[in-house]
Amino acid sequence: ITPPTNAKHHNEEDEIISIAGQEGSITISTNIAGRGTDIKIDDEIEKLGGLHVIATQLAESKRVDLQLYGRTSRQGQVGSVKVFLSLEDELMEKNYNNNFLNFLKKRIHTRLMKYCAILLYKYAQIKQEKKSSKIRLEMLQKDFDFAKRISFVK
Repeated sequence: ITPPTNAKHHNEEDEIISIAGQEGSITISTNIAGRGTDIKIDDEIEKLGGLHVIATQLAESKRVDLQLYGRTSRQGQVGSVKVFLSLEDELMEKNYNNNFLNFLKKRIHTRLMKYCAILLYKYAQIKQEKKSSKIRLEMLQKDFDFAKRISFVK
């Protein structure tokens, strides 16, 4: 296992990524750091199943999650993804009240409640995407209104 490093400096990032696809390597990344990064694996790693991505939460946008999952299959490479979710995740706490989440936590050991929790996660993600879209639309409208008000300056 490689000693911990981070990519606060761009010149270090290339080195971190160059060893990320090697056998035995564990690379921890944020959504921003992992964006647009191609982790190269050799034939030996591909025979072992390729790159394996572990996600510990869902993003507010499904698109961001898909970008993360896409790390595993760049340019036709094989790979896999495992997602671990918690009812204590920020996405859940933003979208559901604590009493409801506590109710789910007490019953999560049943298959039905696990399935319900996954659906609630997906619904929370959809709600956040709609909320973000509405905010972007409002900002665009404000920009348009502002531009109209100052158009006399031209």
